[in-house]
Amino acid sequence: MAIAAGIGIGLAGLQIIPAREFFSQSIRTYPLPYSWAAFGSYSWENLKQMIYPFILGGPLDYVGPSPNYGELSAYVGIVPMLLTLFAIAFLFRKKFIISVLLLIACFGFWVSLGRNAQVDLNRILWETVPVYRYIRIPARHLILLVFSLSLLSGFGLALFKKRLIQIVLVGFTVFDLLWFGRHFVTLKPDPSTRHNQTLVATLKEDKELVRFLPNFNVGIGTRDALDFDAPMSYGIYSSSGYDPSILRNYYEFISAANGIKDPDVQQNDVQIPPLNPHTRAADFLNIKYFFVPSWRDSVGGESGRYRLVLEDAKRDYFRLYENQSVLPRFYLVSRATVLPDREAVAAAVRTGGVDFGSTVLITRAVDQYAGCDNRTLPAVEVLDYQ
Repeated sequence: MAIAAGIGIGLAGLQIIPAREFFSQSIRTYPLPYSWAAFGSYSWENLKQMIYPFILGGPLDYVGPSPNYGELSAYVGIVPMLLTLFAIAFLFRKKFIISVLLLIACFGFWVSLGRNAQVDLNRILWETVPVYRYIRIPARHLILLVFSLSLLSGFGLALFKKRLIQIVLVGFTVFDLLWFGRHFVTLKPDPSTRHNQTLVATLKEDKELVRFLPNFNVGIGTRDALDFDAPMSYGIYSSSGYDPSILRNYYEFISAANGIKDPDVQQNDVQIPPLNPHTRAADFLNIKYFFVPSWRDSVGGESGRYRLVLEDAKRDYFRLYENQSVLPRFYLVSRATVLPDREAVAAAVRTGGVDFGSTVLITRAVDQYAGCDNRTLPAVEVLDYQ
């Protein structure tokens, strides 16, 4: 058991240690309220799904508590539930392993209830265990319940010595779970087939080292023209994407460029906030192309800086603008502006008065680099980029 525990901790460490290190640099380190973490708690109403999984609707017509059917579904089958009861009632000789599995099941179920539990164990973990502060949707602990019930049902099945009875019980279980599982299997076109190929071709034609920005919320249907993370598959460099754990440093820079001191991370927790296209930070970020819904155009109106490159007014309702003052991906500057600390740098970015094309903002911790002269500097030549 000691060896098994050591191997388990070691294998888990390969995921947990880097994940914790990454989360410590992400927007999940903002002082988010417990309500954010407790969103997606399992409810006592959902318990009815353990008997009939579609009593609150299925994956496409779910009407139960938030967030969705997939997060709150923990169906293991009617026969396995009965076999579990048999195992608990009659397997006295395997009392230790049965007790351990029950303990795991109870722990997973209790934590999954979140704020719906009489005693909120999830909150206790959230307040005391560092990693729990970075995760949300307590119902995902249901995987521990399903895992334990599956093993317990196996012990219950072994109580029936006649092979025919075992085959019949397994047959019922397989049929039941296939009936349940088929509701999750739907055939849909490959997402790339709905991408606007004219848009993709236009972006791929530009061989410069520049970035593209989908400047709208992920919930808007315009993303069908080019999904938020799809530019990677086309070799297009995007400055945003659908990501549940964005680097805090980048998020704070975008917020400062928008003139925001205290961003509401709950408002935009899977993408950077839409960027004000009129900030010079857009040039600095090497954003040459702004992609916006035509009915929510955040770019149009600034003459001289942006040029309308492409518009689809029939199917996807988007506009693609070219930023004509974009700065190169890499360039040299001749001046360093020294500021006292990180907050002062953020404040300078918020004012909108920084000339990113000629100066770099640094803190006193690195002011040995402030002695640059003001000579004209050459362009940076990129020989190869991979």
